[in-house]
Formats: sequence, C-alpha cells, structure tokens
Amino acid sequence: MENTRDKHVDVMLFWGIIFVVMGHFYQLPYFFFPAYTFHMALFFFISGYLFKVKKTVREKITFIIKKIKKQLLPFFLMNLFFGFISYVLILKGINLTRGGINLHNFFIEPFISNHQFYLNIPNWFLFDLFVINIISQLILFKDSKKLKIIIFLITIPIAIFAVYKGLNKYVDFRLTAVRICYGLSFFFVGILFNEFKKDIIRLFSSPLLIMFLWSIVVLLKTSFGEIGYAIVWGSVLNTFYYIPLITTLIIVFISYIICYYISLIIKKDSAILIIGQNTFYIMALHLSIFFLINLIFYFFDKIDFPTLSKRYFFFEREKFFLIYEIPAIVLPTVLGVFISKVKSKFSKNE
Repeated sequence: MENTRDKHVDVMLFWGIIFVVMGHFYQLPYFFFPAYTFHMALFFFISGYLFKVKKTVREKITFIIKKIKKQLLPFFLMNLFFGFISYVLILKGINLTRGGINLHNFFIEPFISNHQFYLNIPNWFLFDLFVINIISQLILFKDSKKLKIIIFLITIPIAIFAVYKGLNKYVDFRLTAVRICYGLSFFFVGILFNEFKKDIIRLFSSPLLIMFLWSIVVLLKTSFGEIGYAIVWGSVLNTFYYIPLITTLIIVFISYIICYYISLIIKKDSAILIIGQNTFYIMALHLSIFFLINLIFYFFDKIDFPTLSKRYFFFEREKFFLIYEIPAIVLPTVLGVFISKVKSKFSKNE
C-alpha cells in the first residue's frame, strides 16, 4: 500500500518531539526558541491540523470509539505498565514515584497531573488530547469554515482565562481543566490552518515575514520578560500571563513554515520522517531511556545509588546531553519501526 502520510505533518512531529526531548533534558542556547515556549502547543496544533469533522451521529460515535481505543486505552495501559515498572524499581531500592504504589496513583492521579510515576510523566498529553478530540467532534456539528472560526474565537478568551487561573498552580482536577482549555485553543488553530493552508503558506512564504515574526517574539521577551511556561503544571512564569500565549502562537506559526520548507527538500525515506512517524514511542519512552543511561553511569561508578531515585538528575547535563538525547530518540524509533513491520506482516497474513 502506498504511503499517504503528509510529509509536512511528519516533519512537524519530528520538530516537536526533538524539542520535547531537549526540553526534558538540555537544549543548546540560541537553538531556536526554548522548548517550553511552544513544544506542547505545537502538538495540540498538529492534532487539530489532522482533525476531521464527522458529519453524521453514527460517524461521530465511531470516531469516539476509535479515540477510546487509540488514546484513552493506551493511556490506561501505559500507566499500569509504568506503575509495574515503578513497583519493581521500589523493590530494588529505587523510588521514581510520587506517593508510592497505590490505587490513587493508578486510577485518580493520572487524570490530574499524571506525575504519579516519573517515567510516565510525558503521557499526560494523551488524556487531555482525548478529551479535546471528543469536545471538538461534539461542538463541530457540521463541517463549516464559519463555525470553526466562531468556535476558535470563543476558545481565545477561554485559553487566556485558563492560563490566568493556572497562576494558582492547581494540584487537583482544575489542573486538568487548565490544560484542556489551553490545548483546545491551539487545537483549533491547527484546524483553521488546515482549512486555509494554501493561503497561509502563500502568506508566510516570505523570509522577511518570518524575520518580522521572530523579532516580535524577541521584542515581547525583552519588554515583558519570561515567555516560557510548563502547561503540564498550568505554570506560567510571567505575571503578564497573556504574553506566553501570544509568543507561543507566533512560534507555532514560525515552526509551521520552517517544517513546510524542510518537507519540500527531504526524501521520502528520510530519518526525519521516520522519527516523526514514531513520536508516540519517543514521547512514551524517552524518560525511561534517560533513566537507563543513568543506570549505566551508576554501573561505571559515576553516580551513587541514591541518585537513581532523583527524578530530574542527569550526569553532567551540558557535557553528555547527546549521550542521553540521541538514544532517547533513536531507540524508541527503532522499536516503533519494528512494531509497524510486525503489524504490517500480520495484516498481510490475514
């Protein structure tokens, strides 16, 4: 079967996951914008970009069932898997949990912070994306450009309000609400970009415009200070809480165009595309790879045993960042390619 994937989308996925990995470890100074100014917004954007409105009630029900299978169920299974791994590690004297192994961490905390098991932290995104997909499918009762624009305009004040409330640093179900409201806005940005992609690409094709947008971000950062935030905690680092939303939107625009032009020059078998097609595995497993590398450093007597229980410890981060980051990208990608080949083989045999 011919590969019908959109190269531009795969490049955006590659771009996003590279910044996720760097954001969780180390990003070279002056290499684009800091990961925590845009990376998760970009993933919500990409998901919206791929979103298709279903026209009938039956199609919408089928869509919801598919999302339960592809997003909600994997979310549960990964929490169980990493809970089991965390339990085994505790038996070995390594604690990478918050609050230990209990029913709350298996069935409640995933819907709040998903920080119950350190190795599973990045997968918080999956549940919120599931909810956003369902909300979007229900409120878009018809495939109308006008309706999409109206709902997007409604999401803007909701996102601003959510980021404002996020200043309270919630640790209960309100944290999930903040994330979802934030993500919904960028999800609809993606929907509109797909709706008007030809016009947008033509509009943003000028290098001068990219330079102008870049300069706006720099100007806002210079004028208002910190533009980074961790939406995983609803945590905005600027009292001018709306500034990170503005800069994120602009950086997503810039990323969209950069990835578009990259997609025009790379080949179909490019490593960039292969990595982009396996972001699920990288997102799910890169912290586990970081831990395994810490374990190797322990066996070589570079770190002591108690350090293995420190959630955010990395050995000489700035010196060895490639030792951590390259395997964190390559190994899950290899696993993803292997699983895809196995699935393809079984589907041919059926």
